[in-house]
Amino acid sequence: MNNTFDSKYKLAWPIAVVLLTFLFEYLLFGVYVFAPNKHMSSAVGDGLVLYYDIFYHACFDKGPMLMGMNYPHGEYVFLTDAQGAVSTVLQWINRYLFNVCDCIPGIVHAFSIYLLPLSSLFLFYILKHLKVNNLVALIFSVLITFLSPQMLRFGVHFGLAYPFIIPMVIWWFLRKYQTKQTEWLDLPILGVLLFFTYNNPYVGFASAGLLLTGGFILACANFKNKAYFKTALLIMAVGFLAVAIPFLDFKLHDPVTDRIQQQWGYFFYHAALKGILYPPDSLIYSFFAQWFKMPPIQFESKMNIGLVCLFLTIGLLWHLLTKRKSENRVKFPTPFVILAAAATLIFFYADSSIFRINKDWSEDHLGFLLMFKASGRLAWSSYFLITLSCVVYLDWLLKRIKKPALSYILLIGATSIWFYEIIVYDANQYKGNEFDNVFLPTKRQEMLDIVEKNNIDLSQFQTMLFVPRTMAWSDNFISNLHWETQYYGMWFSASTGLPMINAMLSRMSNGHTAEAIQMLANPLIERDRLAHFPNQKDILLFVGANHPPLEKGEQFLVDIATPLYNSDKFSLYRLKLADINNNQYIEAAKEYYSQHNFQNHPFIYHSFDTENSPASFYGNGSKAVQKGETVILDEALKVEIDTQYIFSAWVKIDHEKYGVADWRLIATDSVGQTYFEGRIETRRSNDIQDMWIRAELTIPAKKGARLKAIVNCNREQYIDELLIYRADDQVIIDHPESDKFMLNGFKIKKPGQ
Repeated sequence: MNNTFDSKYKLAWPIAVVLLTFLFEYLLFGVYVFAPNKHMSSAVGDGLVLYYDIFYHACFDKGPMLMGMNYPHGEYVFLTDAQGAVSTVLQWINRYLFNVCDCIPGIVHAFSIYLLPLSSLFLFYILKHLKVNNLVALIFSVLITFLSPQMLRFGVHFGLAYPFIIPMVIWWFLRKYQTKQTEWLDLPILGVLLFFTYNNPYVGFASAGLLLTGGFILACANFKNKAYFKTALLIMAVGFLAVAIPFLDFKLHDPVTDRIQQQWGYFFYHAALKGILYPPDSLIYSFFAQWFKMPPIQFESKMNIGLVCLFLTIGLLWHLLTKRKSENRVKFPTPFVILAAAATLIFFYADSSIFRINKDWSEDHLGFLLMFKASGRLAWSSYFLITLSCVVYLDWLLKRIKKPALSYILLIGATSIWFYEIIVYDANQYKGNEFDNVFLPTKRQEMLDIVEKNNIDLSQFQTMLFVPRTMAWSDNFISNLHWETQYYGMWFSASTGLPMINAMLSRMSNGHTAEAIQMLANPLIERDRLAHFPNQKDILLFVGANHPPLEKGEQFLVDIATPLYNSDKFSLYRLKLADINNNQYIEAAKEYYSQHNFQNHPFIYHSFDTENSPASFYGNGSKAVQKGETVILDEALKVEIDTQYIFSAWVKIDHEKYGVADWRLIATDSVGQTYFEGRIETRRSNDIQDMWIRAELTIPAKKGARLKAIVNCNREQYIDELLIYRADDQVIIDHPESDKFMLNGFKIKKPGQ
C-alpha cells in the first residue's frame, strides 16, 4: 500500500486526524461535544465529588486549600482528586478576569474533550516516524486513542482523562533521540508534564516514569557515546523534574503529617496481563464468557488492546521469533525498542507480582515502593507501545500484499472490528449519562429559593454536617454513601457556599478523618472538632431522605436539632454547638457515677493494664496483637437468663499502614453448638475517642453460652478495654487516679473536671 497523497498534502493528514477524532467524540459523547455545560455525566460517588471540588475551589476558595470539605481544616487541593491545577487556574480567572462559576462542568468536559485530538495527532506523528502509511496512520491513531484506558475515565475520573500525555512523551523521546540536542520545545514539554502532574499525580508519574526508565536504559546502552548519553540525561532530567518538583512542593506544603504511609491497593489495583488481553466488556472476553466462567479482573487492570491488536501481537511475536533474515523482518527503530523495554519494566513494577513473592517482607521493608494505591495506572504506557507495535506490523503486512483490493479489504476489516470494539467496550458506559447540571445558576437558585421561602438565615451557620455518615476514600475508615444525602447535600453546599464537615477525599489526614467521623459518635463522646471551629455559629444539619436506620450518634444529633425544612428529598435542622457536648446523656452518666451505687449484672472485662505497651485507651496498658488472627477471649458468658449482651472493645488508630483490626465473635451453647457468629468491620464505626475506634456488636446470649472473640490484624495493633455486658445494664469502670471514668466502655470526664 503506497501513500495516497503526495507530500504537498502533508497538512491535510493532521487536519483529517483532528476531524476524525471529533467525529468519534460526537459518536461517543454526543451532546457533550457541542453543549458541554448542559449536563453532568455523573450524579453520585467520585464523579459528583470531582465536579463539586472543582466548583467550590474555583468559586469560593482563595489559595491552594480546598475548604468545601473537612471544615474547618480543609485540604491541600493538589492532594485531592479535584484537578488541582485546573481548579487553581479557574479560581484565578474567576477572581481576576471573569465569572466561570456558571459553566464549571462545561469547562471540565471541554478541557478533556477538546484536548483529545492531541492524542490522535501525537500518535499519528509517531506512526509516521515509524514509517507507517499515511492512511493507516490516520485511521489507527484515532482508534488507538479511543480504546486507551484513559477513555474509561471520561465520565467520572476527569483528572485521568487525558490520553495525549503518554503519546506526547513517546513522540518527544523519539525526537530527542533523533536530534540529540536541547530545543526550545523541551520547556513546553516539561511545562505540560508539570501541569498535569499537579493536576493528577498518576498522570504525571505514568508519563514521567516512561521518560525516566527509557532515559536510564538509553544511558546504560550508550555510556561511551557522548551525544546519546547527554540526550539520555536530558530525557531523564525532564522526567525527574516533572515528578520531583510537585513531590517536593507537596512535602513542604502538606498541612498535615499523619496521612497513611502505606496505602491499601498496590496489591489489588495493580496491572495484569489478563487486563490487557481479555478485560471485561472486550470482544474476546464476551466471546469466551458464553461458554466459560471468566476470571474476575479489577477495573484498574483494564488496558484492553482489543481483538485486532491481540491477533496482530501473536503474529508479530511469531514473526520476530521465526524470521531470521533481517531483510524479511518488520523493523522498529532503536528508540522505540528502548521505550518498549521501559514500558515492560514499568508494567512488571505495576503488576506487583515481584513484590507478592513475599508480600509481608515487601510491605515491611519496601513500603516506599508500594506507595501507589492504583499502581495499574502507571502501566498505561504499555497499552500505547503494544498498540503502536501492532499498527506497524499491520502496515508491514499490508505493504507486502500485492493485490491492492485485498490489502484494502484487510484494512477495512481490521478497522471495522477495532471500531466495533470501541463501541462495545467504551461507548456503552456513556449511554444515558446525561444528568441535570446542578451547578447551573438556575439549579443553584432552586436551593436558594428553599432557603428564602423557609426564612433560613445562612449567615447564622458556619458549616454543614451530613447525616447519615458521608465519609469515604480512606484506608482506615469506610462508609456506604447514601445517594440523597450526597447528591442534594453537595448541590446545597455549591449553591450556598456553606462548607461541609464531612469529607470524601483521597488519602486524608488520619486525625482529620477521625475528627469528622467523631461528629456522629455516641452522645457520650465529646466532639473534638468543635474546639477547632473559628466561631460559635450554628451547624446546618443536612439529612438525606429515604436513609437507612441511623446510628445512635446520628439520631442523637437529629433529636437535639431544631427542624427548619422537610421534603421527600432532604431535611434541614439547626444544630447548636452548645447542645452537642453538653447533653443529657453525659450529664446523666455523671449523675449516675456520683451516686456510687452501681448494681451491675455479671459482666466480662479485660483492661490489659498489666501489659507493657506504649499506648492505652484507659488505664495503664493495652494489648499488642500481632499480624493474623488471635483469640483474645474464650470464656463462658455470665448469663442468668436468655438475653442480649453487648461486646465492646477499642482499637488504636495509626497512620503507619492501611487497615484497622476486625473482630469475629462466635457464641456456642451449653453443648458446644455454634448458635451465633458475627463480624465487626471496625473501620465502619462512628465511635472514636482519642484516636481509638470502638468495635461493638450485640450478641444473643443464652444460659450456659460461651463466647470466643477473635481479632484479625494486618500488622501489630493495640486493643484495649474489652467489655461484655448486658444490653440493659450500665457498667462503670473507675480508676481513682484518672480524671475520667468509663460508662459501658466510653470515657467521660468525672464531675468537677
